[in-house]
Amino acid sequence: MGITSLLKEKKQSLWLDNLSREMFANGFLISMKDKYLVSGLTSNPSIFEKALSKNGGAYDFQISVLSGKNISCEEILSDLMIQDIQMACDFFKPVWEESFGEDGFVSLEVSPLFSFDMESILKEAQMLYEKAGRENLLIKIPATESGLKAGKILLTKGIGVNFTLIFSPSVYQKVINTYDEALKETLTDQVKKKPFSVASFFVSRIDSAVDSALDEKAAASKDPAEINMILSLKGKAAVSWSILAYEKYLNFFLNGSRLNQGIQKLLWASTGAKNPSIPKSYYISQLALPATINTAPEDAIEDFDGSGYFNDEDIYSRIAQAKKTVSDLSFLGIDLEKISEDLTKQGVEKFIASHNALLKMVENKKNESAIKERNIVKGEKMNISKLSSLNFADRLKEKDPSLWKEDPESKIQIKNSLGWVDVPYKMKNKTEEIKKFAESVKKSGFEDAVLLGMGGSSLAPEVYRTLFQKTGWPKLHVLDTTNPCAVYTVRSKVNLKKTIFIFASKSGSTVEPNSQFAYFYSELKKSGVKNPGINFIAITDKGTSLEKLAVSKKFAKIFINPSDIGGRFSALSYFGLVPAALCGADVSKLVEKACAAADESLSSSFSNPAMALGSFMGENCLKGRDKLTLILSKKLKTLGLWIEQLVAESTGKEGTGIIPVCEDYPAQPSLYQNDRAFVTLEFENFSAQDYENSLNKLSQAGFPVLRLFLKDPYDLAAQFYYWEAATAAAGAILKINPFDQPDVQLSKTLTNKTLERFVKTGKLETEKPVFDSQRAAVYISDALKNSVKGKIKNYEDIFWEIFSALKENEYFAALAYLEPSPLNEKLLSSLITEIRKATASASFYSYGPRYLHSTGQLFKGGKDNGVFLILTYKSKKDIKIEGEKYTFWQLHMAQALGDFQALKEKNRRVIRIHIKKDLEKTLKKLAERICALNSEKAPETEEEMVKLALKKKPALKKAENNNNQDYVVIDYPKNLETISSNNYTVRIGASNCLNVEISIDDQPWQNCRHSVGYWWYDWHNITPGNHQLTARINLGDGNYLISKRRRCKVSY
Repeated sequence: MGITSLLKEKKQSLWLDNLSREMFANGFLISMKDKYLVSGLTSNPSIFEKALSKNGGAYDFQISVLSGKNISCEEILSDLMIQDIQMACDFFKPVWEESFGEDGFVSLEVSPLFSFDMESILKEAQMLYEKAGRENLLIKIPATESGLKAGKILLTKGIGVNFTLIFSPSVYQKVINTYDEALKETLTDQVKKKPFSVASFFVSRIDSAVDSALDEKAAASKDPAEINMILSLKGKAAVSWSILAYEKYLNFFLNGSRLNQGIQKLLWASTGAKNPSIPKSYYISQLALPATINTAPEDAIEDFDGSGYFNDEDIYSRIAQAKKTVSDLSFLGIDLEKISEDLTKQGVEKFIASHNALLKMVENKKNESAIKERNIVKGEKMNISKLSSLNFADRLKEKDPSLWKEDPESKIQIKNSLGWVDVPYKMKNKTEEIKKFAESVKKSGFEDAVLLGMGGSSLAPEVYRTLFQKTGWPKLHVLDTTNPCAVYTVRSKVNLKKTIFIFASKSGSTVEPNSQFAYFYSELKKSGVKNPGINFIAITDKGTSLEKLAVSKKFAKIFINPSDIGGRFSALSYFGLVPAALCGADVSKLVEKACAAADESLSSSFSNPAMALGSFMGENCLKGRDKLTLILSKKLKTLGLWIEQLVAESTGKEGTGIIPVCEDYPAQPSLYQNDRAFVTLEFENFSAQDYENSLNKLSQAGFPVLRLFLKDPYDLAAQFYYWEAATAAAGAILKINPFDQPDVQLSKTLTNKTLERFVKTGKLETEKPVFDSQRAAVYISDALKNSVKGKIKNYEDIFWEIFSALKENEYFAALAYLEPSPLNEKLLSSLITEIRKATASASFYSYGPRYLHSTGQLFKGGKDNGVFLILTYKSKKDIKIEGEKYTFWQLHMAQALGDFQALKEKNRRVIRIHIKKDLEKTLKKLAERICALNSEKAPETEEEMVKLALKKKPALKKAENNNNQDYVVIDYPKNLETISSNNYTVRIGASNCLNVEISIDDQPWQNCRHSVGYWWYDWHNITPGNHQLTARINLGDGNYLISKRRRCKVSY
């Protein structure tokens, strides 16, 4: 801290003349307060214009929400400014309290459009004050005749006023008189609150105007002596004019009996030097005068702190010199009063221009946030410039493969994958066929429909089932696993003779549905059905083995899908629409919605929702925000699984990829790393204030937030198309081919090898575990071993291996080869929750083998920024697969082992835990062990830990309840870091404090040393194992502030 610390001795307050929402998210205000003792803040329309233009993303979410409330741009702008002002008021409230209401104020200006309209000023000022609801708020009013009248009324009502745009001592005298009159009225009424007020005298603009006039006069003169005299006055007018204003302040408020009645503080405004030939802090240095306030931009404050000075000349000598300077200027014909009048008009005009520019920005953002009348997309700025430059929509409509790749082989493959682009239009002619078939199934008495499929063939039907299942129609069951318990569960729920089976496979050769078909076909035979084929329908491509099978087995119906549509893009083809119709959905309405979405997505309009979503995904991925976090209601949870496959399998290749992470509710911003971009999907009629507040906090913290809306369940078809087109667009931005899956085959090949080995030897497992117990066996890839270099001796070590391997902005995936049952859902969800708490990393779980046809491509072909846990368990039940030499569980296990080997071959960090007994207890135990790592005395709080260490020491404050004034954080070691030495220097960052102490493993507190802006603790002779570190700072008032726990592992 430099010379700014001495301003307090001068009895001058330093305020910041700037404000933006980003200042709260990035700690800028905290820094200005701590480093320069900034104790208040001023704003104006120009400042808000700068904030909205440079940091507009921080405001987009709020604009999108307000846009839906049918209010004007003026009202939206008012709400935006008020929210920033409220946060600033809250930030400076402790200063206001400590100064007994003499400092810590924040100023908000009325609309400059009302500068000469007293009634409008008064009405707006009262509205702003009431809406803001903050005691330390000052309403800024221009010192025009209308403004002075309105200001007096406001002061008598107890509303604090900042009179602004004062450019001359004469106008300042009018402000003094206005305050004096208002004060006399309040003093006669003891009930009224004594008003606080400031008078903002603008400084630098005076020199700009006067110096320009002096240059003109010097240029017109031919007398060298006169020229020197003229130029000697440059840079003196503003300070001289200000000193004469200070004379009035001195005489009226400081030198008489007024001290006990109330003081309207004189505030120096516009004190950042605009002349590059003088220091930025020149006016701060010249006007560091007692009992005043200086509000300045950050660059001027920083310059003053580093190289500023004080003009300590006697004030009365300075007043005399100021009068001489003004006289000299007058002699030259420079009328400071006239210049001041002109500057007032210019100031109003400038603020009006900024205000209008603000309204235009709000209007543009409002238009961007409401796509047509449907409000499909809200929240994030719709920047589709990159896609527009590619002419993406038009070229997509033409199915141009060069949008993604230029090599001939890729172009052929892509061209044969773009059938989804116009499939909604083609399916218009197929809806009657589908509806008639569904009606015939219903009339035939079929009570259940079981879909046998994987990946794109099963995930879209699962979404349709969730939203459209109707009573009176066959109940749809989607079977996309080889887990024998899951197969048996479906078998036990249905009457085989009254069940229609949908065998859905694009290639016809997918092992999972083929195995399922073999089982159910056999079961139908055993149940006495002479022609089991009549209970089956097929959905496949032309000429596949499935089409031949369906013909030979006399299936009830064969739907031949267009062969130029990949599985994950097939939701709006037969693969999605036939199952949808069977559970009661109106497929005509679905296709109608899909066609409307296609019209929008293939248009070049800037309001194209698919391009907005695609840009959001692709651009954020390029910026390192590759964790696309989907906030979905329970009703739309299955849509998340479909999006997960579409996005991950399409973009996860060539060392890049977007990682979808599904969550059901937004958490606090502090619980996320900066690798997140958020998309919400919700029905328009959904409303919850807590939910809105949570999303607002994410946006304010700088996280990109995009909101998607469905008016009714049939809008699902539109969402399917938007996401397909958006994923294709994101692929173009990432410069990858979103229509292939080059790394999927590896797991299939290794699975087949495992099965071949099993058939020959009777053994599935060949690898030795690195840790083995009665409950579980653990296997680890070389990549994971090399990244942590630890040994697993117990269950805690298992998760230390995982946690230590996770670096910043990486993700964790639990891949469960278990039955997808409600109990397992609950257990896995609990496990992931604990892992999220422990690591703050994006974490999720998926079922195997489902993920092999979904995120599996991303895991192996995308960026190496994931850590994987494969969970396997010997099923309690097993089923022989007809015609094969292995069972469902053996296939299931072979798929897990095959993918474990595939991940290893891709040099991924992967650990496999094979649970030997009692699945439920073991999963609970694993979650409990992670919880124990999070808190050794779980669920003990930080406050309880400190009480244990301090016993009867002074009271503690929690960091999160301290209004961001003070902080203490352990910088190094990083959380869950592995230390490979028995000596380590801990680094701690802290705000200004008397002392910092550290406690290791809840032992007594030890003093730290201070050096180069940090606090340090030399930790010697460290014992190997797991340790916990906590720091605290002494606030000097008998209170302590403690840090969050930092956990590390020592291994050497």
